[in-house]
Amino acid sequence: MRDPTVWIIQESWNNNADLSSAQRYGTLRTILSSQDSPSCAPGPCSFKIRKAMQEYLPHDYICYTLADPAGIFLLAKVMGEDNLLRAPAQWLRWERERATDGRRTGGGFYVPSIIA
Repeated sequence: MRDPTVWIIQESWNNNADLSSAQRYGTLRTILSSQDSPSCAPGPCSFKIRKAMQEYLPHDYICYTLADPAGIFLLAKVMGEDNLLRAPAQWLRWERERATDGRRTGGGFYVPSIIA
C-alpha cells in the first residue's frame, strides 16, 4: 500500500497559499488547476476529478483551498457515483490561528477531520 495522498481539489487562487501543514499528512496532488472552472465547466472538471480519483484510497485526505467552491460539490458527486465513500472520508480543514485574546490572526494550518 502506498503512503497517503492529500488530494487538493483545486489549486488556490491565492498564490501565497500555505500548504506546508497539509504536507504532513501525505503527498500533495492537485486535481484541478486554478484555470479550471467547476462552476462554468462542470463536465470537463468532473472528467478530471473522476480520472484523478481512480487512484483514491480510504487512507487518503481531501483538501480544499481558496478556490471555486463548486469543485467540492463535483468531487462529492463523483465520489458518490463511483462508490468511493464506503469508508469514512478524511479531509483536511483550515484552522485559523488565534491570538491569546481569542481573535483570529491571519495565519493558520490544516488539521485532519473525518466525515463518517
